[in-house]
Amino acid sequence: MDIRTGRPATLAPAGHRGVAAFAGLKRGVDVLRAGGSAVAAARAVLSVVYPHMTGLGGDACWLIHDGKTGEIKYLNGGGKAANGATLTALEERGL
Repeated sequence: MDIRTGRPATLAPAGHRGVAAFAGLKRGVDVLRAGGSAVAAARAVLSVVYPHMTGLGGDACWLIHDGKTGEIKYLNGGGKAANGATLTALEERGL
């Protein structure tokens, strides 16, 4: 395979994704064992296996199902955060 990127290519034919998925799942289980929610556990998994989209500067679009009430909520965290979106400003709005 000829890959020309200007730097040496890193290939993982043995399944790099599998290693990341295992590490991510371990983080998710750690969150659950510490008393965290399924949403927090999913976030921990995604931060390992999909960091470029779920870390600082990444988007967060979620459908969240409440197993007790059946309610479905949508979290739209896409795009840039407003400059004034400080913790204090959001708390004052009840968010």
